[in-house]
Amino acid sequence: MAKKPQYTVHLIDSPAGQVTLASRGLTTRDLARAIAEFQKRENVRVGTLIGVSRDGFFGSTREGWRPDQPDAFAEPLVNIPWVQLLELLDRVPDGTTGEFLKSGGNQH
Repeated sequence: MAKKPQYTVHLIDSPAGQVTLASRGLTTRDLARAIAEFQKRENVRVGTLIGVSRDGFFGSTREGWRPDQPDAFAEPLVNIPWVQLLELLDRVPDGTTGEFLKSGGNQH
């Protein structure tokens, strides 16, 4: 049986999380600002900051979310791709996220 590829989400304050942020030119403070702006623009509350991955930020609308909860994945997680985080910080032009998604986003 083929082994499933692993997908890792790093805690934001972990060494790997900090490296992931730095590789995108971001700090923890930048991420916090982008998430705050996302919540305001999208009218979505991020209750739990889960972490960062090669694709962007992951969170949950639920306060105190943990992956071991029986219904942890009953609702979709919040995912903000790197391009959208950069747009929220005014580091790329407005509309860049839409163009990115229209072109297929992270799909290879």
